[in-house]
Amino acid sequence: MRDGLAAVFLCALVAGAGCSAVPGIGGDGLGGDEASTANEVPGVGNGTLENETALLDAHVAAVTETGFSQTISVNFTDAGEGETYPVSQRQRTGVAAGATAYEYQTIRDAQVSSRIVAWGNETVEYRRGEAGGGDPQYRRTDPQPPGELAGREVLEGRLSADFEVVDVRKRPDAPDVVTLEVNGLPEDNDVFDGQDHVSNVRRFEAQLVVNVEGRVHSYAAVAVYDVEGESADYDYQFQMTGFEDPGVERPDWVDEAGG
Repeated sequence: MRDGLAAVFLCALVAGAGCSAVPGIGGDGLGGDEASTANEVPGVGNGTLENETALLDAHVAAVTETGFSQTISVNFTDAGEGETYPVSQRQRTGVAAGATAYEYQTIRDAQVSSRIVAWGNETVEYRRGEAGGGDPQYRRTDPQPPGELAGREVLEGRLSADFEVVDVRKRPDAPDVVTLEVNGLPEDNDVFDGQDHVSNVRRFEAQLVVNVEGRVHSYAAVAVYDVEGESADYDYQFQMTGFEDPGVERPDWVDEAGG
């Protein structure tokens, strides 16, 4: 199975497979003050993530207001035409305050390697794509909504009430940080849904780090699964690397794309 550029243009960092245990899985319980702090996080109550929608609403609103930088990576094994092959995909995103402009770069290493670079504003998005050493191709499309840029689409299928608070870190000069974890694939996790060649998902662990204002700092998940009868690893990382305007500039290649 070959990864054509048209398919890559539509690709999102949501599929998967990988394993390298998430640091910090497990906890010794919380004191009264820590539990009270944890409950300040939008959507968190009684030691669990009771309402992931409330958390993501707060996250999107907070990071869109200030601007942000973000990285997402996933490593897994896929299958096609009777063969299995490793896939590695990495995306780096920068969004200006108010989501007035943004940029991202997606690199995919698989049977065919590809690279997508994009720039957009509130009215339009331009993409420049290269695959398999071919000539660049350009595409004009609708802009990404602020929620999608902030990671709502990739997180909402991964978060559920199965996440439990395991740690609270007080910070004197910044909002306190709360860590939630889950050990075992939640029923509400839809990452592996609809992938007929994937079975026996096991050893799933995930960790979510948020602050009391609702900003998601990171999400990490690992698992082992079978693909076409072979054991494979899944490793997914979502990381907010900055909560400020990164200074997005319109690149020169947009003119070649008709911008």
